[in-house]
Amino acid sequence: HFIHQIRKGHPVKFMKCPDLYDKDAIKLILKYNNLPEGSKGLVSLFDNVGAIITKKDYSSSAPEILQALMVASWYRNYKKSNNLIDFDDELIMAYDYMVENPGSYRKFSWVEVDETQDLDLFQHTIINLMTEDDAVKVYFADEQQAIMSFMGVKLDVLRSLQNRIPPENTIYLKTNYRSKDKPLQVQRQVAIKTMNSPSELIPDYCSGSDDKGSFKIISTKTREEELDKVAQMCSGTPDGMKTLVAVPNRFDGSDICSALESRGIPYINMTSKDIMKDDSVRLILSHFAA
Repeated sequence: HFIHQIRKGHPVKFMKCPDLYDKDAIKLILKYNNLPEGSKGLVSLFDNVGAIITKKDYSSSAPEILQALMVASWYRNYKKSNNLIDFDDELIMAYDYMVENPGSYRKFSWVEVDETQDLDLFQHTIINLMTEDDAVKVYFADEQQAIMSFMGVKLDVLRSLQNRIPPENTIYLKTNYRSKDKPLQVQRQVAIKTMNSPSELIPDYCSGSDDKGSFKIISTKTREEELDKVAQMCSGTPDGMKTLVAVPNRFDGSDICSALESRGIPYINMTSKDIMKDDSVRLILSHFAA
């Protein structure tokens, strides 16, 4: 991948782990084999690695570099002969196509990016290439879960992104709705006292005692129980306020209306249109599905 990026002229900041190579050792290998210095010589070295001269007075890291290039050459040929690509190939091929064919592909106006702490600068560039200039980009990240440093991912990339996003557009998810109270308390103490994590960034647990302003998912076992639950919630609406019940199709709407009517709860049926066919509703639901 590194050699391919050199061959294609990718910016150095996008290249896959360029600091793993001993530049002085590479210069020495190129010199002994009468190859030009710089990127052209390195590409020639890779393409002809099987015929490279080995010297006893190479630097200590030169044999390791030659071995790495031979393994990389074998890996490239193996993938080619078996019609295979790997994850980095997918990224590089996508980048190459978009750079070499501007205007030939669709750009998105809204993207949601998960696990942003594990993205490198190259992946962020691909996201920028595939989105409109004024696109809405929603990033989800947790610095405490950054685990891809062995692949060259640096937290500086995430922090640079944080610095570019206005504070008013940053939301900290401080409540954990999945974990139980006691295990989460232990985890908080470990994170704060052992890992020196800022306490304000460590999620707290949800006691479930305060329903005000919360989003809830309520499950039921039967259709009748579901209708009864909806009717109960509507009957508890405070005076002077209204409860909106949104349903995916007119059949559900009819059942809800019947359930409300049987319990003497006044209602207004706003529309008989199937809102699930509305483009704006589909757009909103796609965001939840992602």
